[in-house]
Amino acid sequence: MRRVIAYLTVAFVLLLGMTSCQEQNQQHKVKYVFLFIGDGMGLNHAYISDVYLKYQGQEGLSFLEFPHLALTTTNCADTSKITDSGAGGTAISTGRKTQFQAIGMNRNTGEKYKSIAEIARDNGWKVGLITSVGLNHATPAAFYAHVSWRNMYNVISQQMWRSGFDFFGGGGIITRGNRDSMLSVVWDSLRARDYDVVFNKENFDKAVKSAKKIFMTDTASLEKDNIYYMIDSLSRVSLADFTREAIKFLDNPDGFFLMVEGGKIDWAAHTNDVATMVYETLDFDRAIREALKFYKQHPDETVIIVTADHETGGLSYGYNATHYDTYFYRLAAQHRSKHFLAQYLQKQGAETYAFNSLIQKYVKAGFELPVTPSTRPAAFVHRYIDSLQHSAGISWTTHSHTGTMIPTYAIGPGTEAYHGVIDNTFTFNFLYRQTGLKK
Repeated sequence: MRRVIAYLTVAFVLLLGMTSCQEQNQQHKVKYVFLFIGDGMGLNHAYISDVYLKYQGQEGLSFLEFPHLALTTTNCADTSKITDSGAGGTAISTGRKTQFQAIGMNRNTGEKYKSIAEIARDNGWKVGLITSVGLNHATPAAFYAHVSWRNMYNVISQQMWRSGFDFFGGGGIITRGNRDSMLSVVWDSLRARDYDVVFNKENFDKAVKSAKKIFMTDTASLEKDNIYYMIDSLSRVSLADFTREAIKFLDNPDGFFLMVEGGKIDWAAHTNDVATMVYETLDFDRAIREALKFYKQHPDETVIIVTADHETGGLSYGYNATHYDTYFYRLAAQHRSKHFLAQYLQKQGAETYAFNSLIQKYVKAGFELPVTPSTRPAAFVHRYIDSLQHSAGISWTTHSHTGTMIPTYAIGPGTEAYHGVIDNTFTFNFLYRQTGLKK
């Protein structure tokens, strides 16, 4: 009897060991990572965009259907400051807190932090970064750069091409100094490191089939350092376009990491422009749908995480003057961004009294909006669009970032870990653990 018990004990221990190994293997099975960062995208940014879609009779945002959700704190190392995209992006990419406007390092000690993208590269994975703003802007830079201040754009550009990442796509390059000279240095340096630099959408597919590495943008974005707002240019190259090309280029049996930033969600929120923010969020969601197509083909090996670096604007679903009523259909009356409308009125050279009639070319409210007159086009546009938003039952509390917790959505193996309240450093640690990458 004792011998039987001994055999059973040994068998049980072996079974536990096998189970532990299986769990470890399962834990380290993920080899395709999609990280989507909606810059400035708080819970209400996503929810209002979802409601807007459904008012239009369309399917809601894809990522709101993800099985796992966690509320996420975003504070930076400067405890008295609400985070910016530099510190916020660094926390997500490296799992380390840093000071306001620092990227990939501790400004006080000089210690550099290695990002999950750099770790993936060093483990033989392919790596891609996409954004609707400049590719040396704070959020994408947090995955390859190590600088004490986020506005060191020329230095960040150098670190971009030295990163050796396989794919860069989206907005252009932000420069300081002589723009033409700086851009020439960037393009020459990229090409010297085996990058195909592609400015024309018609050449995207050709590059994907033949290039060793790619920097992909379009001439319109190149002129602006960022992609046009979707509401202003429906013919623009979308985040979904770039994501689709990146997946084709990066797909390989060894694994890849792709970060996609909806950077202009934040820009629209800074100007308190709801309709423009909604269009940017929808563009962001279409990119996520491209990742979901890939996920459905590799569900046991793919993780998709959708998060934000902070909330911008203090967006409120509700407005005092409408009490408990909302009229979301009124947002559809706006067909251009605040930025476009201000430039449009400026170019018309019209007198103040004509602003109201001119703006109706692009804002077809169909009802009178109470707007205080202004001699400055930009001020008039802000008041006019704010009045439209308020009539829909939506308002903002600030033009800056807030410290509000943001939602993080997740799907894929192990993502049940996303629940309750987490910190923004959690994502790096989760990905490092779940992929089995080594520093």
